[in-house]
Amino acid sequence: NEGLQVIRGRNDAGMEADVRARMALVLRDEGDLDEAKRLLTACLDYWQAEGHKRWIAKTRFELGTVELLAGRANVALMLLAQSRTEYSEMGDAGGAEACKTWLD
Repeated sequence: NEGLQVIRGRNDAGMEADVRARMALVLRDEGDLDEAKRLLTACLDYWQAEGHKRWIAKTRFELGTVELLAGRANVALMLLAQSRTEYSEMGDAGGAEACKTWLD
């Protein structure tokens, strides 16, 4: 939360979304899947409004991992497949492979 306070003073919404996404990953790893989902969903909404394809794919991927860990396989597989397609369309083989690993 300290990081967000510093970022808010800079008035940089993209950086704030990035910090929130990183917080969500920590929450995911700690098992707070509902809060991780809430933060990542807000980040995804932001990146979609900005039209930033790479961050949309990345956030959708991370959201898919949260959904999978929460036992919501159908939602997770849809998000991961969508992210894989987006990464492939951008020519990001590493991102697509990361999705494939979780899909397998």
